[in-house]
Amino acid sequence: MRFRHVAAVCQKQWMDVGTRKSIVFQFLFYPLVILLFSLPSDRGDTVKIAMVSALSPMFIGSSPMLTVNAVIREDKSSGALRALTLAALRPAEYMTGVGVFIVAVSVLSSTLIGWIGGLAVGSLLVFVAVMTLGSILTTLMGCAFSLRSENPTGATVFISVFSVLNGMVPLLETLYPSVYTVTQFWYTQQIKRVIPLLYEGVTGEIWYSLAVIGANLLLLLAALCISCRKSRLFET
Repeated sequence: MRFRHVAAVCQKQWMDVGTRKSIVFQFLFYPLVILLFSLPSDRGDTVKIAMVSALSPMFIGSSPMLTVNAVIREDKSSGALRALTLAALRPAEYMTGVGVFIVAVSVLSSTLIGWIGGLAVGSLLVFVAVMTLGSILTTLMGCAFSLRSENPTGATVFISVFSVLNGMVPLLETLYPSVYTVTQFWYTQQIKRVIPLLYEGVTGEIWYSLAVIGANLLLLLAALCISCRKSRLFET
């Protein structure tokens, strides 16, 4: 992999941010919602903690995946992807550049969410680290789905539905506690588990969650490697 090509793709995505208002909205929506519900001072910290715990997994489980699909679709329709192909760009280099851009934006949004949520500095750093791992996982899934798609329209519909379901896994556990026996092995569920512990300052109990997230990461890396071998990314 040639890192100068990865850096060029990443730089291109940052330069295009101003023209992609839907992407900006994706990453500002959740911090703004948390801020809106945190404004009344008479509610104390209870509502703020509940909002961060509920919306953080939804954000990290859906927005990066939707953004991957949107970026690839726009690059393909504008002809930018074809131009990159002529420059001998490899699929792995393109996807890595896009992924680095999306994870970087996710870090900024996660920091904003944690800051609005009133997390202490130490807990905020751990929160951002856990959210970053989650954003990497979601981005990898978006890359894998996009690489394997033959029909762009069908891929968009599938990714839109799957991303919403992925972000709502913790909500499903809230409504039906019995499903936790299954959802506990999924990373968005573990992100929700970590957040109350960070507010309580019990960071020593998050290792199980980190182990589950790490296992999810290994599985999705394997899936992405398979997708890259059978990539249809540069097909017209």
